[in-house]
Amino acid sequence: MKIKMADGSTAVMRRNRPGTKSEFIQQAIRKDVTNIDEILTPPDGQDEGVWKYEHLRQFCMELNGLACPAIDYTRHTLDGAACLLNSNKYFPSRVSIKESSVAKLGSVCRRVYRIFSHAYFHHRTLFDEYEKYLP
Repeated sequence: MKIKMADGSTAVMRRNRPGTKSEFIQQAIRKDVTNIDEILTPPDGQDEGVWKYEHLRQFCMELNGLACPAIDYTRHTLDGAACLLNSNKYFPSRVSIKESSVAKLGSVCRRVYRIFSHAYFHHRTLFDEYEKYLP
């Protein structure tokens, strides 16, 4: 892809050197996200394998932004719940629990409920499929 410079000359956009913030594909996306042909067309002389790699890398980065928050939130929440519920400081006994520790249970329940509500409303077909096999 050729771009016009401020002095009137043209330059070829390529993958930037390490340490720069954007790359060829990202520049093409920012220029016009609807121009799929331009985004998918490699610059002259670009190795096809590297080009596929860069596109897959870009795709995974963008998909990660969509998929990971729910997964990260779920893991973080369940790890936090497990740490709290197994804490000798807050729950030294499983026979009697201090009132100050009981107060912490509401917060854990609220957070775990958010996981279930997200899963139910966004992945309802999985719940329906699972319930088919329940006795």
